[in-house]
Amino acid sequence: MITYSLNSKLTFGKYEDYTVESVLQFDANYIEWCILNLDGINFTKSVIEEMEKHIHVFQTIKDTVYEKSRNEIVKEQSYYEDYDASDYYNNYSDEDIFNDAFEGDIDA
Repeated sequence: MITYSLNSKLTFGKYEDYTVESVLQFDANYIEWCILNLDGINFTKSVIEEMEKHIHVFQTIKDTVYEKSRNEIVKEQSYYEDYDASDYYNNYSDEDIFNDAFEGDIDA
């Protein structure tokens, strides 16, 4: 496993022979992509901290995705909490429910 610091030169990819720090200056998303997609390489904590400064929307995006997911879960839970199937079935006879389930086809 290779660990890169800010002063390390990359030994792969389109920015081979560039320092990590210089890549962060003009294409911080590339370092983020490397972290997420490449095995066998590691970056120091200082690289991660510097990357987050350059990708100022990095945390905002993570927060937005998390919040959206959380809101969808809450909305789904509240739908099921508000839904009471007994209200639906109390208005119909057992025969109506049976016919609805089989659409009137008893042989189904």
